Amino acid sequence: MSLFTEIQDAFSFYDQKLQDSSEIQDKLVEIAVANKWTAEEFVDEFMAYLQTNKVSSKSIDLDTSKKFSKHLDLMKQKAQRTRKGLQSTEQKFLYREQEWNAGEVEPMADIYSFETPKRLKQNGIEDTSMKLVKLEVINSPGSRTLNSPVAMSSSLSPAVTPSSYYTSRGGRGQIIASYGNTDAKANRRGSPVDISSVDEESKSRRFGISGDYAAVMKADMDAGIDRITSLFTELNPRDFSELNSTSYEESAVVGRICCDSAGKLNPQSVQLEDRQSVVALDLSQCRGYSVFPGQLVAVTGINPTGKRFVAKEFLGLPSLPAEPASTGADAIRVVSAAGPYTPNDSLDYQPLSDLISLINTDPPGILILMGPFLDEKNLHIAAGCKDNTFSEIFQNILNKLSGTIDQSTTIIIIPSPRDVHHWPVFPQPPFDTSTLPSSTQPRVLPFPNPATLRLASHTLGISSHDVLFSLGREELVGGSDPLTSDRISRLISHLFDQRSYSPLYPPSEDLSMGSNPAPIPLLPRVTLLPSDLKPFVKTVQGSICVNPGRLTKGLTGGSYADIIIADEISVKIIKI
Repeated sequence: MSLFTEIQDAFSFYDQKLQDSSEIQDKLVEIAVANKWTAEEFVDEFMAYLQTNKVSSKSIDLDTSKKFSKHLDLMKQKAQRTRKGLQSTEQKFLYREQEWNAGEVEPMADIYSFETPKRLKQNGIEDTSMKLVKLEVINSPGSRTLNSPVAMSSSLSPAVTPSSYYTSRGGRGQIIASYGNTDAKANRRGSPVDISSVDEESKSRRFGISGDYAAVMKADMDAGIDRITSLFTELNPRDFSELNSTSYEESAVVGRICCDSAGKLNPQSVQLEDRQSVVALDLSQCRGYSVFPGQLVAVTGINPTGKRFVAKEFLGLPSLPAEPASTGADAIRVVSAAGPYTPNDSLDYQPLSDLISLINTDPPGILILMGPFLDEKNLHIAAGCKDNTFSEIFQNILNKLSGTIDQSTTIIIIPSPRDVHHWPVFPQPPFDTSTLPSSTQPRVLPFPNPATLRLASHTLGISSHDVLFSLGREELVGGSDPLTSDRISRLISHLFDQRSYSPLYPPSEDLSMGSNPAPIPLLPRVTLLPSDLKPFVKTVQGSICVNPGRLTKGLTGGSYADIIIADEISVKIIKI
């Protein structure tokens, strides 16, 4: 697949079309190659540019592409000047003996001392993007006043010059997607919602990468094949043949989709593997298919040589079990947002502060905040915070959340693989909230990523990893009778069919995958799948699947979800 074709596919996720012109094709490919971007990275940057400049056209023309190219050149020039200023800053590394008192650790800011970068001027306009501001920590036992690029006084970041792009955003409060009765209400609860994990094993699960990673992953694959064989047998009892056994009559086999090279799947590179063998998978006779690396499948066809299985049809998997929904239970209002919570060129947490203000105006029973909280893609985070460790900054965010959000609201926090202060291997353990005052700990509930939760009598699934974007990049679709044209619903179906929040293997390049599976134990009534894709609400296999979007998108504001969970579910995705 050519780079331009990949760019077209990536733009289609955002409902954007390219004008049919060889000039625009050459220009877009030129920009992507010059910046060493993949198609997806290029489209992410382009879409952030369009949102920042409020370009609402559904068709991208040559003029817009040239303006984007000029914008990138200006950004590079600015970055070079900023780097030069940072390199000229004297860095003083101080070492001192530490006295370790019980429960007290000297902050990194006291060990490494840096000068504040000078302000830069460009075309007579002062650039305050590198300005460091005073941090006032909410008083708590053992808390101190520190210096940080994050301000935490009456609002999250009052001392930071607000982003002009964010403050001038339009459409505030606009509903951009909805489901069900958008006028539905939930009464304010007199007591907290009972919240627990459906997957009790997740509490004792070992997170990370095993010492013998290859052996563990091989064991996981074998277990997956056994599980999928058992599921197919329950649905339609039959005997499954060995992959490499010669067969001139139609037979059924079970295996995992893989690629014969390091590139992306194409109809000639698809293979099927099981415990002991690998064969080529010929899809030319298949009526319809949607496959990706790591997918566990059962397929019928013939294998006349024992080396190439000619597929005829992929067998359907039985549906995920679902708990019966209780009727007449109290409605639960859930507000959900996903990071980043700052524009990507600053550490101004005004978007999160605005969300808190909205919540306190009409408090929900539950607030779900998904990472990243300290985004690895943020330019200031990438450059390194000069006065505090990342953990200290996150701790101050937790203090602010627990100290300012209405006491009737329970806060659930979920990490993201993009959080620089947390364990990056997926699945991820929950955040440590033991440093919060004991009076607020019951209100701030950390859960692992991913998680399947029970909110009173309702189930809710959460995964902050952008699995849909990753799957969309690797999925191969074709056949004489193509599958549903709704690509998003098809991608979500893969998660439920595979019983996994991350069925892609090898994982995407931006994800470190651990040696533990990320299972979906049952079909959630509501599934939160935050993504860089366009926000949506869809019903897939009986689950209400929601992409609330990001609270910030590039340099401007994004969106969040307001959900009522009752006998009937209603969802609103709202611009911040």
